[in-house]
Amino acid sequence: MSKHRFKGSPDSLRRKDRNQLTKVMAVVDQVIETFEPASVCDIGCGAGNFSEEFHKRGLSVSGVDVNPRMVEAVQQYVPGMDVHLAPAEELPFDDQQFDLAFLSFVFHEVDDQMKTLKEARRIAKKGVAILDFPHNRVLLMGPPKKIRVQPAVLREQCAQLGLGEPHIVEYEKSVLFLISVG
Repeated sequence: MSKHRFKGSPDSLRRKDRNQLTKVMAVVDQVIETFEPASVCDIGCGAGNFSEEFHKRGLSVSGVDVNPRMVEAVQQYVPGMDVHLAPAEELPFDDQQFDLAFLSFVFHEVDDQMKTLKEARRIAKKGVAILDFPHNRVLLMGPPKKIRVQPAVLREQCAQLGLGEPHIVEYEKSVLFLISVG
């Protein structure tokens, strides 16, 4: 298990100021505009901040998380959501089951990024979206800079898996990578 996994409570992820800092609504808008998905798998769904927003927009949402406390929390905030206790490297879903695979602030936490990206690609028909903290800026929140997603490394990983070049959208406290699987 990665030593960089989030150890905080679901409540700490649900703070209103955190949703504003992480630009939940703007990110969901951008992802929907880019991929026009009807279904999304929220990989590392945490307490369901993004799952809930996708659900509010009418998308069919499923998710996974490795933390049982997070799985319980997301079921509170998105009643009826299909959510599983599972690692990002071993998704319990069929090939191309979703239009979109979405990972928010979790790619830097996984044990094997290539395996995670391969699994995200396997379950997605249209695209993969990865949201992380900027790798080149000091922030008062988030993981150490050295483990954040680096664009050059992600480009190389995508090329190895036959994925499209990541389109990068920068926000003040986060970076969104939009990757076509087609």
